[in-house]
Amino acid sequence: MTQLAPYVLLFPLLGFLYCAIVGHRTTRTLAGVVASVAVGASFVCALGVLLGNMGAADADKVRTVTLLPWITSGTLQVSWSLLVDPLSALMITTGSRMGSRREMSQP
Repeated sequence: MTQLAPYVLLFPLLGFLYCAIVGHRTTRTLAGVVASVAVGASFVCALGVLLGNMGAADADKVRTVTLLPWITSGTLQVSWSLLVDPLSALMITTGSRMGSRREMSQP
């Protein structure tokens, strides 16, 4: 389930872009719903990463998810990556849960 890790970052980013670009032209309620759904989807993906990490064998608990290559020069390869281990999976779940709880409780 580590393939869900990029979506933990992507959904809130898309919600922010929507609210920043289109949000002022829509109703405040619609912008709030889009923001809440984006953060909630991030939490669901983070929960999937955590549950997938908990069910993995000990050798597979630490994974690197490469988002995209950045610099390639000879044998040097630098890429944008996410390291998913048990602690980071727990932290993204906790952080996205607190964010979704705060977002859902706003009037």
